Amino acid sequence: MLCEKCHQKPATVFFTQIICGIATKTSTCRECHEADNPGQATLRETECHYCGEKPAYRQVGYPITGEPAQLIAACRRCSKERMHFLLTRMSSILNIENFSLDNPDSLKSLRERVWQVDTINKEDFERKFRDFPQELEEHMKKWVKERDR
Repeated sequence: MLCEKCHQKPATVFFTQIICGIATKTSTCRECHEADNPGQATLRETECHYCGEKPAYRQVGYPITGEPAQLIAACRRCSKERMHFLLTRMSSILNIENFSLDNPDSLKSLRERVWQVDTINKEDFERKFRDFPQELEEHMKKWVKERDR
């Protein structure tokens, strides 16, 4: 597979961006990736933010809380648990009943509710999400500790 940008070198960096459940995938060579993302370490040069293992993904952290988005390197296991926590916690904050990651209708309801976020009382929304980044970090530390026992 060739780089989607230069169409000359083999694609070695595969990036999937998921926003409200819609995935966009790109496949580029390392040079094109670094040119598009100056100052960002490649996955080979980092470690999982949560457990120190080799990362498989970089994920955007906390853009919904108004804090600047940041890329977080995560191994496969931590990435899966992080996404599970994020979706489950968001569904509870946004009052989506009977949420299940195994139910496509639950994910659809969550996506629709996130897109309607401007209809929610802004003060209430900010209050509910204020501690979200800290809750996520605490959850992941506890989860990694239990996993590694």
